[in-house]
Amino acid sequence: MTTGTDAALSISWESDRLDPRAISGALHSLWGDLHTRLGTVSELRASTINLIAVAENAERQRAIEADFHELHGFVPSRIVVLHLDRQVSTDAYGIEVALEPLPTERSRANAHYELIRVSAPPSQAVSLASIASPLLLPELPCYLYWPGQTLIESPLFEELVKVADRLVIDSSLFKDPESNLRALAKLITDPRSPIVGDFAWQRLTPWRMLLAQFFDHPDALQELENIEEVELIGRLAGTSGHSGLTANLLIGGWLASTLEWRPPGPMVRAKDGWRVTLRAGSGTDEREIVLRIRLKQQSRSPGRVLSIMLRSDDRDPMPALFRIERVSAEQIHTYSEFGGRPPMTRGVPASVISDSMLLGRELASLGRDTIYESALLSAVSLMPEE
Repeated sequence: MTTGTDAALSISWESDRLDPRAISGALHSLWGDLHTRLGTVSELRASTINLIAVAENAERQRAIEADFHELHGFVPSRIVVLHLDRQVSTDAYGIEVALEPLPTERSRANAHYELIRVSAPPSQAVSLASIASPLLLPELPCYLYWPGQTLIESPLFEELVKVADRLVIDSSLFKDPESNLRALAKLITDPRSPIVGDFAWQRLTPWRMLLAQFFDHPDALQELENIEEVELIGRLAGTSGHSGLTANLLIGGWLASTLEWRPPGPMVRAKDGWRVTLRAGSGTDEREIVLRIRLKQQSRSPGRVLSIMLRSDDRDPMPALFRIERVSAEQIHTYSEFGGRPPMTRGVPASVISDSMLLGRELASLGRDTIYESALLSAVSLMPEE
């Protein structure tokens, strides 16, 4: 057993079993050591939330904990990090408890949050779930942060989601987006399941705002009834694992659910992506909208979504075109042409949002995002059949 001497005190050990009482005792000991060292009483981050974070590998664990250190204003009282360590050759558990200082101004009282790390081989995944619930602070909501590549067929996820009030994911990391989005859609329709927050959806906020702003002008608003083609271009999954496919599906789902565009069936494979012909209106006023999704390699910009284009029929006397494109990590360009007016182009500051900022927003959220849920259900209806 070792005790750290840095700003964050810690105790670590290995054990062949998980004992919540031993972990609670170690935390109590650390608080005593911290008060002795400071010569004053430090505060626990009070009345916020519990957070369970799951890391599929050591690299993901380091990234998750780096995000914790970047949180400002809203930090959980207790964080439990469960690490599935594939390098462990025994069934022993690695356990560490720590008191981490909050990033505060010098004039403010010294405050800490509690961090509990438990690592185990993948064969012990279910036992990791059994330790999480007894370690949660009572009467505080529990957030489950799952930045993993899959939700399906994970016994750890199946157990942890039962104790969570809110589930935070990044669907852009899904290796199998179709199956995992279907599982997610099933989850949000179950009243017993936690509320879902998705980084991929949060990153779409500036894109959705800019699309909506196109149609603030009355003449442009009329063009919504004439849109006949939508093209969404996203990033192919790279070394980071992030893909633009789920984001593009969510944009397509958002447009379809908001504008009441009906899919007669799922998308089909095209030469360089997927396509589907949606329908709007009814009777003699029914019309078709072709939706295309393409993915391509991109090194210039780190964004998941690369461009969005809406266009009316070129055979119209005055066709309309609305386009948004990410040109750098800090800027998005918009282009619009409608009603015979001169084309308009503008640059909009819109930095790619960091995971720590996205996590902070989700931790401060309480209610459901019904627009996201509608977009997700619509996106699932667009996906190709398995």
